[in-house]
Amino acid sequence: MRTLLALFFSVLFSSSAFSFNFTDYELKLREIFSNVKTLEVKFSQRTKLPVAGDEITLYKGVIYYKRPLKFRWQYTWGDSSFIVSNGRLIESFIEGNRQVYPVREGELFPLIELVEFPDSFFKEFKLVKADKEGGVLRLEFKSLRGNRFFKEIAFYLRGNKLVGLFTVQSDGTESFYEITSFKKNVPLNGALFKVEGLKGEASP
Repeated sequence: MRTLLALFFSVLFSSSAFSFNFTDYELKLREIFSNVKTLEVKFSQRTKLPVAGDEITLYKGVIYYKRPLKFRWQYTWGDSSFIVSNGRLIESFIEGNRQVYPVREGELFPLIELVEFPDSFFKEFKLVKADKEGGVLRLEFKSLRGNRFFKEIAFYLRGNKLVGLFTVQSDGTESFYEITSFKKNVPLNGALFKVEGLKGEASP
């Protein structure tokens, strides 16, 4: 049975197969993100947990990113969680639990991993499908390693603009992010990326 999430995709991005060259599309993604120094991305998120049947949870949030490896993921509606990195440490505040741990390549959100480590990304993920409908190009990738946190990723592009992102995590959690605003190379306050730490641990 198709889930509500799959039904949403079929309505919003009803796709048809067409002739394509995978290398061209990989180059397109590289080109879009090659000169990114900062990002401000606003999104609406729909998430389906594997234990929740067809129930969809809705969120809104914003991602701030600054090279190298500084980012802040802040929910603005539906949750109070956040994740922030100062380039060396990540601080997460999820469901009332606060943790600090080192930045680890391979566990980053796909958008940030693609910007920071494009060569590694295309070695770790294989482009398996490309569909286009209504001016929206969907590029579907699958992980080549079984122990990746994200095992499936799809980028939705309209021209050279990211308009959506779909992820499947290793536990089966599915999320679709509709990108409502995507701004590159905008000024960002450094305080956004401050990690408070635990028990007096200072940010570098």
